[in-house]
Amino acid sequence: MPHSYIEEKDGETWISLRVQPKSSQNKVEAKEDGSISVWVTAPPEKDKANAMVVQLLAKQLGVAKRDIRIISGAKSRRKTFAIAQRSAADVARHLYK
Repeated sequence: MPHSYIEEKDGETWISLRVQPKSSQNKVEAKEDGSISVWVTAPPEKDKANAMVVQLLAKQLGVAKRDIRIISGAKSRRKTFAIAQRSAADVARHLYK
């Protein structure tokens, strides 16, 4: 399974994903092609959807919310997040279960 959506960069692990705001459920899904999708019930206004994505990723990866920050795509469905305290292999292991 390819993990080209996860890379180690600048001492952190960066993950690229697609977000679907205003969904009927909150979930993180790593697909067979390696892509990562996140569905959140929060609307894409006032950073509510981004905050929910951070919360879901923190829970899935077992890190504190403060260890996750958005690198790019704050106003887009395609986003990149930096994860501190986790290697790319560890992030992949938690996402691709």
